[in-house]
Amino acid sequence: MAGDITVFQVNGAAVALNQDYTVNSPQNPTQPGSTVMLFGTGGGQTSPPSAAGEVTPLGLFPLVITPQAAIIDLNLMQPPAMFLNVEFAGAAPTLLAGVDQINVTLPATIPVAYGYAPGTLPLQVVEPPNMPSYQVVMIYATPPSTSTPSVRGAP
Repeated sequence: MAGDITVFQVNGAAVALNQDYTVNSPQNPTQPGSTVMLFGTGGGQTSPPSAAGEVTPLGLFPLVITPQAAIIDLNLMQPPAMFLNVEFAGAAPTLLAGVDQINVTLPATIPVAYGYAPGTLPLQVVEPPNMPSYQVVMIYATPPSTSTPSVRGAP
């Protein structure tokens, strides 16, 4: 179906850039509250239209016509899910037409998803109202503090 973006992935991890344009990975997680740029294909027609085989010029920013949403699957495809703000969904600048870029802003507090290590976020890009997507990709964020409370001994 047009508008169903498939996010590029390597071993289950999204092909994504952090807000500072570094590659998102377990060794280089993004910061809470920052924007992650995902890349994929299948977003459908853009406005203005993209030309097949052409490079999307920097500064043009054609948007996909079909609305997109992104969710963090907190509990193995069961509620609750956390909806994220999609800042941009459209043709990826400087790449060939047909490559989509989806910019997603993470929450200020990174949740821990059931069955995943802290800082590993199972993310789905979906086309409302046809939720859920069956593609889940991982993005990595700095996990919540895991400090251990100190215990005082007897004097």
